[in-house]
Amino acid sequence: MQTLNRMAIWTIKKRIGNLTEFSNLLVRYYNNLEYDNLGIQRYPNREGEAVRSLINMQLADIRTALAAVSCDNVITVYDPPALGGRGRTFELFGNLFTEAVYDYPRTPIDAVETAIGKYKEETVAAWVRTVNPLHWLNEFLLYIITAPLRFLASVGIPKKFTEFSWIARLYVGFFQVASWAVIAISMLQAFGYWETVRAWVEHIIH
Repeated sequence: MQTLNRMAIWTIKKRIGNLTEFSNLLVRYYNNLEYDNLGIQRYPNREGEAVRSLINMQLADIRTALAAVSCDNVITVYDPPALGGRGRTFELFGNLFTEAVYDYPRTPIDAVETAIGKYKEETVAAWVRTVNPLHWLNEFLLYIITAPLRFLASVGIPKKFTEFSWIARLYVGFFQVASWAVIAISMLQAFGYWETVRAWVEHIIH
C-alpha cells in the first residue's frame, strides 16, 4: 500500500474527490432510511437502495484511502444503562448498513471528512514531490526492491509476511539505503569529488 508521504499530487486530488463524493453518498443514504410498519427497524427506500449500490461499488477504494491516512474504522456502541451499559465494538465500514451505524450516521461521515482533511494537508508536499526528480528515482528503486515481495504476495503469501513484517521492512530499508549510497558514490565519481570525500571520511574515522 502506498503511504501518504509518497503520493503524487494527482493521487491526492483523486482521493479527495472520491472521498468527497463518498461522503455525499453516505448523507443521501442515511437521509433515505425509513422505519418498517412496526417502527422498529429501518430500511432504505427506493432512492436509498440505489445509493447503497453506489456506496458498495466505491467501498473498496475508500477503505484503501482511509487506511493510508490511518483513519478510525471502528465504532463502539453502548447498551442502555438499564441493560448494563456494556460496549460493543464493530468494524465501522463493514457495518454501514446496520442498525448499529444507523443510530450514529455521523460517525462514518466524520471519518471520511477527517481523511479528506489529512489529504488536503498533504497537498503542498505532494506538489513538491511531484516535481522532484529524486522522488521518482526513489519510487523506481522501491519498485525494483519490492519485486520479490510482490511475487510472494502474488503466490498467496499473506501481506503480514510480505509487506507488514519487520523482516520485510528491514529488507526494504537496507536495500533502499544501499541503493542511494551507490548512486551517491557514482555521482561523486562522475564529478571528480569521490577521492576528496573518501579522504575526508577516512580522516574522520581515524
